Amino acid sequence: MSASQLCSDQADGHTATLLRTGMFRIDDACCRRCASIRRSEEEAKSDYMVTFPRAGMNVRHVVEGTISVDPNTLVFANRSSPYQVSHPNGSGEDAMNLAVRADVLRHVLEELDPAIAERETDLFAFAWGPCDSTMFVRHRRLLARVRGGLPMDEADADETLLTFMADVLRQQYALRDRRRSKRVTATRVQREIVAAVQQHLAAHLGASTSLDDLARHVGSSPYRLCRIFRTYTGQSIRAYRTQLRLRTAFDRLLDGADITDLALELGFSSHSHFSAAFRSAFGHAPSSLRSVS
Repeated sequence: MSASQLCSDQADGHTATLLRTGMFRIDDACCRRCASIRRSEEEAKSDYMVTFPRAGMNVRHVVEGTISVDPNTLVFANRSSPYQVSHPNGSGEDAMNLAVRADVLRHVLEELDPAIAERETDLFAFAWGPCDSTMFVRHRRLLARVRGGLPMDEADADETLLTFMADVLRQQYALRDRRRSKRVTATRVQREIVAAVQQHLAAHLGASTSLDDLARHVGSSPYRLCRIFRTYTGQSIRAYRTQLRLRTAFDRLLDGADITDLALELGFSSHSHFSAAFRSAFGHAPSSLRSVS
């Protein structure tokens, strides 16, 4: 088996398969769309798939409601479950898609979700989850390894991806359990408000938008907005925006962007402010990425 198959140039709306084994497939997806609030035609994944966005944003409309898909988010798609996509900010999206064979996913979930035995098809019990800095870095390292064509036979690849998938799901179930223990819930209307804020933050990454302005933008009070945003995302608005800025910077640094220019463009007050935030999030200085570009 060829462990890695890389497609070099990605055109608009292109998906390249980077790795395929008997249990998993890794696709690198690049979508470039003009701004549109119109929903796409209904579509569905042919596989069980976890999406790891790394740049841009779009909106996925699923049965559960609206999901703002950005680098702070993981998306869990059940096979054949319908959804639609819109691109209100026109930024497109770059993402890694990890598809997993149904029986493999079921075996992983049997240790995490007692209700899995009752679900014949919709094995993922949730449509999205937060992506913390640790998991963001792990998926970027995995993507770099596959893109780099490092020698990896099928058994090695399957073991690596099985461990990674299990860790992702274990983390998501732990977060869900903590939310349930605190009886934390959000209504559909509240989720729509949070999605609107997420879209606004993604579209104005470098702007110093005030809390008053954000609240007016979504038709809420500042206090109510802060409360429901933290309820739904587990983070403050400020922390969420900072993570979006840093994860957007990740690719830009790999492309050789000037650190000071990038820091100011993304709303940081200085090179040192940006570097400290980057090191705190990812464990190393931004110059370490720029040096390998």
